[in-house]
Amino acid sequence: MAPDIQSLSYLHQLPFDTLKIDRSFVNALQQKPDGNRIIQTILDLAKNLKMDVVAEGAETEHHVDQLREMGCRFAQGHYFSRPVDTAILQ
Repeated sequence: MAPDIQSLSYLHQLPFDTLKIDRSFVNALQQKPDGNRIIQTILDLAKNLKMDVVAEGAETEHHVDQLREMGCRFAQGHYFSRPVDTAILQ
């Protein structure tokens, strides 16, 4: 199935201030040569749109180091903490 490129139009239609990088792209940092380029493209897009970026799925020190080198300021994943029970947040 081809990706829905039209979904990028939502960046102008809805009041977003943060983009989230899916864990599949973060996992690709170690597995695929294009992994870095895709993340860098997302970071560049967010910068041009004056948006923050959060990378999900930061599981290893390598992930965190790579994301930091590319200029990603925010990440979440097991490297930082195990998932937190929603009851704790209430």
